Amino acid sequence: MAQRLAPTVAHGLNAAVTWWTDQIATLSERAADAVLALRDNADAYERVDQCVTDRFTGGQRAR
Repeated sequence: MAQRLAPTVAHGLNAAVTWWTDQIATLSERAADAVLALRDNADAYERVDQCVTDRFTGGQRAR
C-alpha cells in the first residue's frame, strides 16, 4: 500500500511546491512594482517641494 501512495504523495508535494513557487514569484513582482511606485512618488514629492520652494523663496532653499 505504501508503494502505491508514494507516487501520489510525491505528486502532491510537487504540486504544492509549484504552487508556492508561483505565489512567491507573484509576490516578488508585486513588491518590485511597489518599490517602483514608491520611488516615483518620492520623485514627484521632490518636484512638488522644489516648485513650492521656488515659488516662495525665489529659488533659494532654506539652510
